Amino acid sequence: MKKIIFLGYSYKDSKLKIFFNKNKNITIVERKNLPPLNFLKKFDLIISYGLRSKIPITYIKPLSGKIINLHTSYLPFNKGAHPNFWSWVKNTVKGVSIHYISEKIDEGDIIFQKKIYFDNNKITFRKSYNILRREMDILFIQNFNKILSGNFVAKKQRKKGSINFKKNLPKNLKSWDVKISEYLKKI
Repeated sequence: MKKIIFLGYSYKDSKLKIFFNKNKNITIVERKNLPPLNFLKKFDLIISYGLRSKIPITYIKPLSGKIINLHTSYLPFNKGAHPNFWSWVKNTVKGVSIHYISEKIDEGDIIFQKKIYFDNNKITFRKSYNILRREMDILFIQNFNKILSGNFVAKKQRKKGSINFKKNLPKNLKSWDVKISEYLKKI
C-alpha cells in the first residue's frame, strides 16, 4: 500500500478523484496547509498542488526525491503565483509542469510537462485556468506509475524564465471572469 499526501487543492475537485478511487493500493491524505516534517516523512509521495505557502528549505532535503509540485505553467516561464494570468499578459508559452520541489520557487528539475495551445484569447482567465487544471490532471494520471516508481529522467530547467508573486497581480484585475482579450486591450 502506497501513501500519498496532497498539499493545497483537494484532489476530489478534479479527475484525480475518480483515478484514485479506482486504485485500491493507494491511500490518499489531504491537507490545505503544510503539516510538520515528521508527519510528511510517513508518505511515499508528497504532492504540492495549489499550496499557498513556500515549503521551507528544512523540509526539502529530508524529503528529496518524493516531494513534487504540479504547476499550471510551462516552466521555466511564470514561476510563482498566478502563472496562467502571467502567461497571457507576458505572452509566454502556456502549459503545465510536474517538477521536483527545490529551494527556489518552481525551479526544481522537470519530471513531465506539456504545452497547451488555446484557440483564442476570447475565453476568460478562469476558463483558461480550468483547462490547465484539467490538462494537469491528465498529465499526472498518464504518468502516475512512472512518478510513483521513479521511472523517468528529470531534466534541469535550462532557461532563466520569470517569477511572479501574489503582490504583483495588477489592481485593475477585478475578476477572473473577464475575457482575456478584453483585459489585454486595456493594458
